[in-house]
Order: sequence, then structure tokens, then C-alpha cells
Amino acid sequence: MSDRPSSSTPVQQGPDGPYMQIPGYDLRLTTWKESDVDDAVELFNHPDVGKWACLRPFPYNPSHYDFIQSLLPQHQSLALSFLDPTPPPLSVLEGCPMYPLSALRDETGRVVGSCNIGPSQKETGSWEIAYDLHPSLQGRGIARAMVGVVLGFARWMGVRRVVAFCETTNIPSASLLKKLGFIYIGDRTQQYPEDKGGDIRVIHGYELVL
Repeated sequence: MSDRPSSSTPVQQGPDGPYMQIPGYDLRLTTWKESDVDDAVELFNHPDVGKWACLRPFPYNPSHYDFIQSLLPQHQSLALSFLDPTPPPLSVLEGCPMYPLSALRDETGRVVGSCNIGPSQKETGSWEIAYDLHPSLQGRGIARAMVGVVLGFARWMGVRRVVAFCETTNIPSASLLKKLGFIYIGDRTQQYPEDKGGDIRVIHGYELVL
């Protein structure tokens, strides 16, 4: 079954369902699957990934994947709607707790990263983006390309302002955001859960007007 590209939507139809290609790499953003639980546990439990995720459990156990699994029918339906040349109302994404095409897969189908975007709880009226990439793939421009693809999707959907936040010590993430055109907008405070210290930390805020 051949892929069906579209000139009007950033989402394509492939043999395994809708996806977004990461330009320059044999990587795709797709929906998650029930069989991805082991990949999720491996990715989110890597110390260099898990330590930066404020709200995601760490350690990440197979039972935590139940949240993603519960969203799969909604994700699959939404992903199919993105194949239409005309984007659906932005409200359909606002009502979804997790971006449908957020699983980054390599050529073998293994999940090696993720990228999520949704309404920000810190900046009213803005959308917030967050991302993870397995350390074995870092330093090759993949994260920047992946985030760029999701930003392109957000622009297609009609999102006008995107924000991102990172810890003050997360220099690589701050550098990535700046390369993508994000502008520093000041510091915020974030309450961290008990599994990450339970303290209040200062985080850097960035914005991008699409």
C-alpha cells in the first residue's frame, strides 16, 4: 500500500495509519499503539529523559501507560480527520488530553521520542509544546526537526501562539527553542511532584508567534 501525500495537510496516510514525516530522517510521528507499552517504559525511564518531565511519573511503570491506552480510540479518530485538506476546528484538539500524533517512530517501528502540544495551563490563550527524544538520537538535529513538524501542524490548525518551558539547567532544550525562533519571555515557578523532589523550581518561558 503506497503512501498518500496531500498538498494541503501536513498529515499523510501510510500502511499503518496517519503520520507526519520528519524531513531528512527515516522517522515519523504517529499515533501510539497498545503494543508500545515497553517502548514507552524504556523511553520515559531513561534518566536523561525522565528527569526533565515535570508531571509524568518517574519511574514510569507499565500501569502508567493505561492513560495513553485509554486515549487511543480518540487519537485514531482525530488522526484520520487530519487527512482532510481542510483542518478540523481547533476545539477538537482542545478537548483531547494528548496530541494524537505524538509517538516518534524509527524505521523499525520502535518509539524513540515524543512531541506533544496542547492548550497551556501556564499561559492563557496559548498552546504549549513539550518533547522527548531518546539520548541515543540526540545531537543530530532530530529534536529540532520533530518540533518543527509539530509547529507546522499547529500553524495549519490555526494556532497563533506557542509557548514552551524548561528548567534553568536544561541548556540543550533552551538552545533548541531559540534555534526554532522562540523568544524568552521570563521566568515562571513550577511545583514539582514528590517523585521529583516536591519542591518549587524556577523555569524559563519561551514563546513563538506562528
